[in-house]
Amino acid sequence: MFVEYRVRVDTGRRRPVRPLWVRASGCGRFASYGIRGDAPAGTLDERVEHWRVPVTGRIVAATGHLHAGAADLRMTQPGCGGRLLFHHRPAFGAPDHWVYATRPVLHEVGPIATSAFSSARGLPVRRGEMLDLHALYEAARPRPGVMAIAHLYLAPDPKAGARGGCAPLPADARQTPPPVGSRAASPWIPTPLWTLDARLRPVVLAKPPGPARELADGATIALRGNRFSPENVVIRQGARLHWRFDDAAAHNLTFASGPRAVAGQTMTRGGTADTQFAVAGRYQLFCYLHPMTMHEQVTVLPG
Repeated sequence: MFVEYRVRVDTGRRRPVRPLWVRASGCGRFASYGIRGDAPAGTLDERVEHWRVPVTGRIVAATGHLHAGAADLRMTQPGCGGRLLFHHRPAFGAPDHWVYATRPVLHEVGPIATSAFSSARGLPVRRGEMLDLHALYEAARPRPGVMAIAHLYLAPDPKAGARGGCAPLPADARQTPPPVGSRAASPWIPTPLWTLDARLRPVVLAKPPGPARELADGATIALRGNRFSPENVVIRQGARLHWRFDDAAAHNLTFASGPRAVAGQTMTRGGTADTQFAVAGRYQLFCYLHPMTMHEQVTVLPG
């Protein structure tokens, strides 16, 4: 698939800016993190990154990147009473939006837009000052790999912090509105398993073929020959499964659906990982590198 887009740049007005990338989950190895889905309805999962500004200047624009289940991504200024500087609110498509008709669905459908901040005057910030980036996600549903990233555009200006204290926020600050007809709340649409039919069209796979095999605690499931083996299993609540990645080609353990999110792993050539299933229910997993052919279902029985 090829995606083509056009960008119009006004070359008559130039203002050097420094682009910055700030993650609410911190600067670890992975850009994503998981929402377990074990909180009461209406609860929000909040992650906060305490970010120190690297250069004195003015934040003239900011955009955000969020996934399904997002409620907000906001930047606050602790040194000024925690006041809100800007936010990135997600907007989700109406139920009949084309994004929900796209096939196959290999990741829960996220926002169709996220609000952006801009100001020609800019928000004055000082080098070494701490700003807090807050990510708010619905916590009652399992989501295995969400992101909360702000892209800031800071125009260096040594005079920006000259006044000190907490200068008034710029009067020309604006936030982009949500698309007409969009909704603020994220719909809950679990990801199914997918395969190809005889005409090579993507279709939903209810479960991996064949009878389910009951496995003991600590049993091994091999990712070998571009398939899970065995691929349809039953275990008891609290049991662990041992995953062994035998192929030379990389494979991944990706959560599709289930009562609690399962952490993903990407490995190859004998790599191993363990997963404990502490909550009863049906879990469906797949390899996101081979999503149409590699599937796993784990049925966890109570007690």
